[in-house]
Amino acid sequence: MKFIKKMKDGRRFLSLYEETILWVGLSMAAAVALFFSLNPAQEGLYDAYESGFVVSRTDAAVATVQNYITEHQLTSEEAEQLQPVLKKNDLSSFQIYMDGMMILNYTYGRNIDSVLYSEEDYADWETRYTIQFADGDATAYTDGVSVSQFMNTFLVIRILLCFLLFFILICVGARIVLRRIRRLHEDIHMLETGNLDYAIQVDGKDELTELQKGLDQMRLSLKLQMDQEKYLLDSNRKLITEMSHDLRTPLTSILMYAEILKMHKYKNPQQADQYIGKVEQKAAQIKRMTDNMFEYALVEMDTEADLEEPGKLGEMFYDILSDFAGYMAERGFSVQNHLSWPDVQIRVNTNYLSRVMDNITSNIEKYADKSRPVDVEAVRTTVEGKNYAGITIENTILKNASHEESSGIGTRSMENMMHAMKGLLFIKTGEDNYRICILFPEVKEKE
Repeated sequence: MKFIKKMKDGRRFLSLYEETILWVGLSMAAAVALFFSLNPAQEGLYDAYESGFVVSRTDAAVATVQNYITEHQLTSEEAEQLQPVLKKNDLSSFQIYMDGMMILNYTYGRNIDSVLYSEEDYADWETRYTIQFADGDATAYTDGVSVSQFMNTFLVIRILLCFLLFFILICVGARIVLRRIRRLHEDIHMLETGNLDYAIQVDGKDELTELQKGLDQMRLSLKLQMDQEKYLLDSNRKLITEMSHDLRTPLTSILMYAEILKMHKYKNPQQADQYIGKVEQKAAQIKRMTDNMFEYALVEMDTEADLEEPGKLGEMFYDILSDFAGYMAERGFSVQNHLSWPDVQIRVNTNYLSRVMDNITSNIEKYADKSRPVDVEAVRTTVEGKNYAGITIENTILKNASHEESSGIGTRSMENMMHAMKGLLFIKTGEDNYRICILFPEVKEKE
């Protein structure tokens, strides 16, 4: 089993489950280390307990035994009757000798056969006391009161301290995770209020980190979508306002000329024909505007066009530019081609590309100076580190030309269609010239 995993960005991390197991293991190791580190403290307390408290308690216990013997006038032959008193006073061992022979061997609550032991076996390492029986003095040896209670008590204290340390460390680890979860909950609550500018705090290297990154990415995507919707809504509202103004002007002219013709307020038939021509001109203007408006609406519905298979740049533009040059010649314009095609491939949507060229052609026909040539050039450039290729078309602006489409809906339609084809559109208007550049990203092979 692999405990270390990889995040999406290549960094390695432990899962929450594995972090929990590791933290529990480290906490347990710390508790065990504390348990063994308390050994010197226990030994020091034991020495102090044995040298002071144990000695005083042993003296008191032996005195109690002597009082019991005196009170009940016990003889040496009745020494076994001392066992309940010895046990009650918590003496771990108590040996009594009279005339060199053991008459009582009390060890941890039992009277062991005294014939097998002599006084020399105890005289060197146990504390000696004199006990007075009714029939004479005897010598008693003991190693003192039992320290098992002390040892057991300290052992329980050590275990409790280790468990407390283990519990505290587990709580600290849980608190770290819970604090991150609580902060994530607060971040989500901020997003619920509609504040999409509030960034999700990202920390750690586990599943929570992935969740934080995912939520923050979702916030950015949602914010971008809402900004785009707001931009489109504002753009459409502005477009409707501008279009209503642009349509009102030619409609007013049509109504005026219609009123003149209806009331016969013209001097002669030639003037009447002139007014009818103006009505037709304004009606054609309205038709172009409505056509552009419908085209704009249709392109707005297509956020991404279906692109065709990759093809060489020159092949993609050959037919379209041939039709363009022929149409311009019919309209009295001259076209100069500077088409040194770079050997690159692009992907386009022929329908959209034709409609873009139709818009360009229409603009040149209305606003370009026929006495000056229209220049067409193949270009290749880099935009933001990405290679693009396409064409530029430049013409001289006709002086005193009437710009009937102040709303710029045709330009917006071209921008939308180029965006749907993942291309770029650049327009530069000078004092006397107009230059438009359409670019497509280069592709190296068929996708």
